[in-house]
Formats: sequence, structure tokens, C-alpha cells
Amino acid sequence: MQKLLIAAGKPTVDRLKSELYRLEDVFNTKSINFCENNEELNKYLNNTDTLIYYSDFPEDIKEIDDQVRKSNSVGSVISLSYENGNKLWLYDGSNVVANCIIPEEEIPAIQRAIVVPKYANSISQWVAAILIFFFILTGGFVVSHKYYMAWVERNNTAEQVQTDAVPDQLN
Repeated sequence: MQKLLIAAGKPTVDRLKSELYRLEDVFNTKSINFCENNEELNKYLNNTDTLIYYSDFPEDIKEIDDQVRKSNSVGSVISLSYENGNKLWLYDGSNVVANCIIPEEEIPAIQRAIVVPKYANSISQWVAAILIFFFILTGGFVVSHKYYMAWVERNNTAEQVQTDAVPDQLN
């Protein structure tokens, strides 16, 4: 179970606290901390796995990234940037994942864009491992069959040479 830290401005924190159960469900956690200023961020930063940063947080994302790099516990940073006051852009690290999200729908957007691909990546790794095992096993059968056929042919040739070498007793 991961630990989640949300760095956002007061209006965003108040709105997200009312949807705490959805956040807990999406991130599979019971440990969610909110911070509205840099002191609170420093308090929780070394005890979190995932940081969600909203652009209405008082500090700039570049400063937050510097703090995250110094932290040993933060594994991923998801940032949401307000554009035109009522739309959000969703970033996974520095990669844009989704845009034009209304603020009330960012939790399902995070789930679709961030959480689901991580499970899909895990599934694809299992599929790749199964395929590699299959190809190794198939290659082993092909090689062993090739050597078996060569051994049988060598034995047949040896038997034929041996029977040809035996003198004809009836002459």
C-alpha cells in the first residue's frame, strides 16, 4: 500500500478532501496527506511514495522537483497544471498524459492515464516472459530433434557399412 502526498492550494485541497474515498480507491491507499505550503511539504516528503502536485501550490514545480530529487522515498510525481482557470493538464513526470480535463474529473483521468498503464505494463511483462519461455522451449525441442535425427542417421549409416563389410558366406 503506497503513501500519497498531495501538494495543492487551499481551494483544491478542500475540494479533494471531499473526494477522499475516490483517491483512496484509485491509489489503493489509506495514507493520504495534504500540504498547502512548503513547510508541510517538507514534513511529509520523506515519508511518501507518490507526490501529486497542483499548479496552484505556492511553490513552482521546478523547486518541488529539486526537493523530490533529494528525497529517497518519492517514486513518482504526477502534476496537474491549471490552464484557463477551469481546465487541467495532467503530467506524469515531465510527459503530458492528458489535457482539457475539468477539475471535477481529474481523479478518473489520473486513473485512466497513470494507474491503468502501470497495470498494463505489468501484464505485458508477464506476456513477454511467457513468450520468451515458449521460444526457448521450442528452440530446445528443435535443436534436440535435429541432434536426434543426426544420431539416428549416423547409426543407420554405421549399420549399413557394417553389413556391407561382412563377406558373403554362400560363395
